[in-house]
Amino acid sequence: MEYIIYILIILVFICLNFIINTYIESKYKVYNLSKRADGSIIKNFIFDINLPFYYAHNSSIIKNKDGYNLYTRYSTYNCNILSLINREKDKINNFKYYTQEFIIKSYLDKNFNIKDYKLLTIGLPYENIHDLRVFNFKNKNYLLGTYQYNNLKDYYTCPVLVDDNMNYIKLYITNIDDIKQTTNKNWAPLINKNKLFLIHKHNPLIIVEPNLETGKCNIIFKGKYQKNIPNISGSTPYINIGKNRYLGLVHYFFYILGKRHYIHYFVIINYTNDKNPFIEKLSKSICFEGNCGIEFAMGLIESHDNKSFIVTYGKNDCSSKALILSKASVFSLF
Repeated sequence: MEYIIYILIILVFICLNFIINTYIESKYKVYNLSKRADGSIIKNFIFDINLPFYYAHNSSIIKNKDGYNLYTRYSTYNCNILSLINREKDKINNFKYYTQEFIIKSYLDKNFNIKDYKLLTIGLPYENIHDLRVFNFKNKNYLLGTYQYNNLKDYYTCPVLVDDNMNYIKLYITNIDDIKQTTNKNWAPLINKNKLFLIHKHNPLIIVEPNLETGKCNIIFKGKYQKNIPNISGSTPYINIGKNRYLGLVHYFFYILGKRHYIHYFVIINYTNDKNPFIEKLSKSICFEGNCGIEFAMGLIESHDNKSFIVTYGKNDCSSKALILSKASVFSLF
């Protein structure tokens, strides 16, 4: 009898998901990449290191001379319905939700086969670093992430810049009117003319320049609010596509029946004028798979043959995935 109840619950969830996703695709005009039939999706696969009892979250990816490095956050989250309920209880009872997490650096060859991996850090009591975006600046890998402190009484979050040895500095903005904006965790790195900038917000466009020694960030550009651009947040690092133009992924989220859903946009930032960068183009709204749900992209790079873009993302906080898209298919979304 108990199993029948579980099956009925699962069937109800499947039906609800179908109805909700149909509604989302219709209302937000979401372009579902999984439904493309033109061969533009070269490969869609799951990175899996087969760690027992641990589940992958979103990953970020970067090229090296032999292949790729993948940075993935793992935790003891489970992905069935009962475990999702139990993990909420863990927040209250014994903080398991916060302590059993770590970050792994994986070494992939050019065909995306995992050759080796290395444990970088284990989560500390009440403290973790989430949502790591990897980028290379002056021949050194950095991770832009979110430091979180939460003991159920006090909650604190701020962006951090992390090196490959997991040393980090907290980032803060000094010349900003609204101090609450410093808690925005979705900053996006952009390197222009050998200088590192961080996109603090996309609408209005706010760009800061960090001091890598102190973490102090100065606002070097603040644009005007644009009515034709939704309230988007940063997802991936920006990559140079030529002529001081940069491609990135951003996201927008909303709630339906208490569940968070994400939709995504490719965006091009034009930085030809240092004093007046601007969002040049915003793509159609997209989701990566058949249901929007929690899809959170962290990585965007060019493939080694420079013919494709690779997007790494997490799905429902349970798996780390990658989508390899032809460049033509990406630019056709604009």
